[in-house]
Amino acid sequence: MSHRGRDERLSLPLRVAAAILGGYAVVYAWIYALVLILPMDPIEATILTTCAGFIVYVLIALRAFAVTSLRRVWGEIILATGLPVVIALAIQS
Repeated sequence: MSHRGRDERLSLPLRVAAAILGGYAVVYAWIYALVLILPMDPIEATILTTCAGFIVYVLIALRAFAVTSLRRVWGEIILATGLPVVIALAIQS
């Protein structure tokens, strides 16, 4: 089997993983960082960011299938997860 055929076979499972796992990682990281940043009660901030997170999760899932390059999808997920992690670590230290 050619290299291209294998890439096409793995494209769908990797996009599904990006949509589900990557979307969860991005949303959870931003929820955590925003709860630390927002100037409100932590419980209210958690509820607010979780509600907004549902919308973001759907957008990430749609983006995972809309972008033609699989590397770009995973690169965006890594960057979108890394930024709030750095912010949260900076705030806590």
